[in-house]
Amino acid sequence: MAKKKDLFKSLNQGVLKQDKKIIKTEGIKENITILPELLNLIPPLKTEEFHALEENILQNGCRDALLVWEKGSEYLLVDGHNRYQICTKHQLDFNVKLLYFEGHEEVKNYMINNQLSRRNLTPEQQSYLRGLRYVNEKSQGQRTDLTSGQNDLKLETADKLAKEFKVSPKTIKRDAQYTSGLQKIGEVNQELKDGILKGDVKVKKADIQALSKIEKIDALPDENEISKLIGKVKSNFTSPAKSNLGLEKIKKRIISLTEKLGDNSDNLKIASSLETELKKLRLVIEKSK
Repeated sequence: MAKKKDLFKSLNQGVLKQDKKIIKTEGIKENITILPELLNLIPPLKTEEFHALEENILQNGCRDALLVWEKGSEYLLVDGHNRYQICTKHQLDFNVKLLYFEGHEEVKNYMINNQLSRRNLTPEQQSYLRGLRYVNEKSQGQRTDLTSGQNDLKLETADKLAKEFKVSPKTIKRDAQYTSGLQKIGEVNQELKDGILKGDVKVKKADIQALSKIEKIDALPDENEISKLIGKVKSNFTSPAKSNLGLEKIKKRIISLTEKLGDNSDNLKIASSLETELKKLRLVIEKSK
């Protein structure tokens, strides 16, 4: 009799533990948080890809567990954003798997690597994700440089990532410029950024990389504005060589005009010409800043 009581007690304790586990899981599901900075690390699915995933989940259920970072009392979604959206929309059940990270930089690297391991990425999405890795490691204090340069120390991170992803260090640096350009687009038009990454909106990669060199973008209503903006920047840009050449010519004219002052009866005309050259000088100096 005592053995039966012990057996029932053991079974009841097992059921109770299982109930507590289920309650905890349901509590996690109800309190999942999506951080925009983590969501932005995931290239969006094309419309047809999203619909195909939705149809599959409706027919077969959500088979893969959503990955959730238990950060103190928060439950941050790490992987499965599209599945979470579909399950929430249709009130479907799903499983969760808890992960643990030291901090945001570690979880970002995990998410980027997780995305890069997928087979259905476009070349643009791969470039964006590799660039994110570079930018992420740069923010951790790595010795890196988004611009050109062949210094071995500055290329340390680029070399490491190039070896990891089996591309050249120059490709990694161009990836970082591409990522930076897309992030600038996303700051003023997230829909346009998503469209580019999906492949629905076609923009030259070189134009997006060029955007990385622009300090601030006020607005980009559509993709056509990107080429216009790049055109304006190029038209306003004077190369250092040309700028220095123009500067030397202006200096010589100013010196020549200054020497003529006092020895020439037409001082007013010379002074006017001198003022014009000084204005040109100021303009060249401003452009070179």
